[in-house]
Amino acid sequence: MNTARITLLLLAGGMGSRMGHADKGLLQLAGKALVQHLANRYANLPVLLSANRHLELYAQLGFTVIPDADDSYAGPLAGVLQGLHHMHSDWLLTLPCDTPFLPLDLPMRLLTAAEQAHAKLAFVRTPVQSHPVIMLCHYSLEPSLREFLASGQRKVGLWQKNEHAIAVDFPDEPAFFNINTPADLQQAEQHYPSLACGGE
Repeated sequence: MNTARITLLLLAGGMGSRMGHADKGLLQLAGKALVQHLANRYANLPVLLSANRHLELYAQLGFTVIPDADDSYAGPLAGVLQGLHHMHSDWLLTLPCDTPFLPLDLPMRLLTAAEQAHAKLAFVRTPVQSHPVIMLCHYSLEPSLREFLASGQRKVGLWQKNEHAIAVDFPDEPAFFNINTPADLQQAEQHYPSLACGGE
């Protein structure tokens, strides 16, 4: 399986409301920004970063930064659309910046499942919940997503349903721990050695 066909899009354009409106991608965990953990975890993939503030800081970290077209915090799909427009590969893997412990084989497993099912969209499902923003999108979906957003829609799940997305099951719930609050960040710091095992 050739993961060179995948571009990684890190989604760091949220408002961080439960984190005191901090820019979560720049929060420090084990001495590095959260976005750096994910970029290092999938270092074999080309990386784009979706952000709407602190663009220069992200650029200084070495990222190719793509802001939303209208700078209106229109949700993750606005960032996904920009990623599809700017990438030069067959597939776009979108990851929220606050999930630093994702499985190392995530790209390959999503790609394998999508191709076996002849699907253009695949997202993660764990025993507790679905993770629709952790998804793999085919480049051909750009026009449909542009039309979806132009209609005023924003819901990731609705767009995925429209495009017959498949859910790919991952049993390791702790790997999908996401950092939403200061308490979450403290917990991630405490458990970093075990959760990040094999990642960097």
